[in-house]
Amino acid sequence: MPPRPWTRPAPPANTKRRDSKLWSETFDVRLGHQMLSSKEINRQEAIFELSRGEKDLIEDLKLAKKAYHDPMLKLSIMTEHELNQIFGTLESLIPLHEDLLSRLREARKPDGSTEHVGHILVDWLPCLDSYNSYCSNQVAAKALLDHKKQDHRVHDFLQRCLESPFSRKLDLWNFLDIPRSRLVKYPLLLREILKHTPNDHPDRQYLDEAINMIQSIVAEINTQTGESECRFYKERLLYLEGSQRDLLIDSSRILSCHGELKNNRGAVSSALSIIITQHFGVAVRSGREGYKRIGWTFARMDIYLNNNMDAVSVSVHLLFSVTHEKQ
Repeated sequence: MPPRPWTRPAPPANTKRRDSKLWSETFDVRLGHQMLSSKEINRQEAIFELSRGEKDLIEDLKLAKKAYHDPMLKLSIMTEHELNQIFGTLESLIPLHEDLLSRLREARKPDGSTEHVGHILVDWLPCLDSYNSYCSNQVAAKALLDHKKQDHRVHDFLQRCLESPFSRKLDLWNFLDIPRSRLVKYPLLLREILKHTPNDHPDRQYLDEAINMIQSIVAEINTQTGESECRFYKERLLYLEGSQRDLLIDSSRILSCHGELKNNRGAVSSALSIIITQHFGVAVRSGREGYKRIGWTFARMDIYLNNNMDAVSVSVHLLFSVTHEKQ
């Protein structure tokens, strides 16, 4: 008896691909009867890449809400509170980028070329300050998402999405991290436009100003995000003894590094992790008693006062040595 149709394995889904056309493949490089110079073509390509990137970002943000957030809420796979924690202010970012995309399209001439973008960017970039809250929430969002993946309903839903064509083989966290990735890419995109802008072009002054603005914005967001990440780990330290508390821990604001300790063969070492800030370094043992009480208990603490790399290196060496001796 031949196998029934519904018992046959489904054919692999075709992954949805992004349109990656260049400006020169979309518009005619001959404006009127004059062929554009290679420098001007490169400038148009750079401006077009900025615009196309905004379009892709908007599509991804809307997809994250439509394909992940809304179905999980409707199916009660996660609570509204949990989804708000994981997705943060993602939805509020969509109109910001729709605004920039609209301005860039309005500045594009009927022939497809764009003469001026600098003034648009100088006027628009300050709104990126709203990224502060989104990026600062990411470490807590990632921790909660990883915890919720242990729920088979969440895991199954996310796996089905990953195997669907719309995901482009990206998981939910990839989509949630796209705004941050886009943010840090702006300085490179603007420098590329400036690189191909003639010295006597009126856009240069605005582009220089825009680059300085975005660098300051990214630096400030990185600082705020770093402080939020440091605070996240400090709040989850569990003290077994009062003597383990120290004012330097409370005053630390910069997380230098964190991660699982490994032995000299590269294997994870007894569930011990390391957390290093500008004021202290600790080796901790992780434990889970539900997400709300996730934390680490001290296995060893080494406090140091100076903020140079030698101190960090010594602390790491001591922590690894102590861990190795305990094995």
